[in-house]
Amino acid sequence: MPAKDAPLVIGFLGPFVEQKGAPFIRDMGKLLEEKDPSALIRVFGANYEGVYEQGNLRFEGTYQREDIPTMLTEKGVKIVVLPSPSPETFSYIAQECMTLNVPLVCFDIGAPAERIRKYGYKYGALAPEFSAESLLATVENLLDRIYAEKEAEQKCIEGDEKRSEYYNYYSAKTWGSAESYDLCINSSALGIEATIDVIENFISQKLKL
Repeated sequence: MPAKDAPLVIGFLGPFVEQKGAPFIRDMGKLLEEKDPSALIRVFGANYEGVYEQGNLRFEGTYQREDIPTMLTEKGVKIVVLPSPSPETFSYIAQECMTLNVPLVCFDIGAPAERIRKYGYKYGALAPEFSAESLLATVENLLDRIYAEKEAEQKCIEGDEKRSEYYNYYSAKTWGSAESYDLCINSSALGIEATIDVIENFISQKLKL
């Protein structure tokens, strides 16, 4: 995923026609021209209008499915928008984005929305209204959340590295090694409540309470 300070590049994949949400993409482009002149919307797919550049829209032409990962990376796409206003029965583009962990925004209708909701896709979000304003707001909110989570994760990693250095130096043991601890639990396997029960039982037995 591009860095937070990289220009905003939104991707649209599929035929650029009304049934797939082309009017919403055009309107979102106009909103972006006012809010963020450096932002681009890159359209990947059949373009029946015969133009290759229009405002902040860039028409990249058709593609093969296997090209999607490289294509999105090379063009600096931060997020994909699928603004179809019709209830599609299946979306291989949504499936591909979810497989690649590409941030994805669509309207709350049809197969893309169902997949995001069914699988709890953490990099996906549903625009609550059928409008360019709602799409863009959802895009901005989702990206803000993703980058905030990544920054928090990086801080945790850096904090763990410092704690590891401190622990290894002053304890003569190895940070993260099972031999250094009295109890090691994979809380994701047990769940929070069961993990608490195990810890409480261990403490009672250890201290003979």
